[in-house]
Amino acid sequence: MNRAAVAYLSILFAIFISACPAVAHEIRPALLDIRHIPGSCLIIWRQPTIGEFAVPLKPRLSGGWLAQPAQENMLAATHHVGTWKRQPCSLADLERQQLSIDGLNNTITDVLVRVDYGDGHRRSEILHPRDPPLNLARGDRIGHGVLAYFRLGIAHILEGVDHLCFVLALILLVGFRARLAMAVTGFTLAHSLTLGATAFGLIAPWSALIEALVALSIAFVAAEVLRARDGQSSLTIRWPVIAAATFGLLHGFAFASALAEVGLPRDETLLALLLFNLGVEAGQLLFIALIFVIARAMRPLADHLPAAAIRVPPYAIGALAAFWFVDRAVSLLA
Repeated sequence: MNRAAVAYLSILFAIFISACPAVAHEIRPALLDIRHIPGSCLIIWRQPTIGEFAVPLKPRLSGGWLAQPAQENMLAATHHVGTWKRQPCSLADLERQQLSIDGLNNTITDVLVRVDYGDGHRRSEILHPRDPPLNLARGDRIGHGVLAYFRLGIAHILEGVDHLCFVLALILLVGFRARLAMAVTGFTLAHSLTLGATAFGLIAPWSALIEALVALSIAFVAAEVLRARDGQSSLTIRWPVIAAATFGLLHGFAFASALAEVGLPRDETLLALLLFNLGVEAGQLLFIALIFVIARAMRPLADHLPAAAIRVPPYAIGALAAFWFVDRAVSLLA
């Protein structure tokens, strides 16, 4: 990759990171789960938290169903759960409702909405900032609910600055050559393995430790980029696919942690998991394509930049990853 491209990417990432004060942690979606049970409706609101503070979001149904405080509340490490039970509640009552999320326009958090109509029909949608209220009538979109997990996977990778930093460091290490395809494939296969194993309950990793190790993996690859710039060699530099696959296992645990926040739909677990993973890959490929376009566009400016410009990106990524690691390690010890 030429010097102009990497210098420009450093500036681009610095601007992006400065605009996102909470990038040291995953951006986790909220979940509104509505289940129609004969004679009643169960509404579960899972709201992400940052430390002791909940993300300022409040679901609102047009019938005023959520106007009163939740009947049950539970506070966990990464989320708050509120539960309402409405009786009586018919299927027609449910389909007349419109859903909006107060405060959504002031955040970068998405909301996954799952509706089980109790008659074999289910629906999943993702509400983004500036989306209009969602009509809960079944309509024409029934039967395609799990497609929301594909969009959720795309959103997760594109909003996960730490994962994007790892991919960018990998590009800086390998360049746009055939070895990049091998490294990305190794990363994909590895994180798919741990994502699936965790989602099906075969492995139960310590999420706080995983987040710290993810930050450490980014710092390690950034350091390897600097070694390669100095003409040195190592196993990672010679065989980047090994590092990509190894650290892909860690990132798969992190992806699974985010997916666990919203869970998988009953009876469609495997399909939803596959779509989420494909969404992650689609978002990753979009990011790589963007980096390639920027690198090509900036090539004419390469001769006008100092030689030291090529060292700026790995130092920037490494410093940021080190900050994340310390921050997450402190949280882990606490």
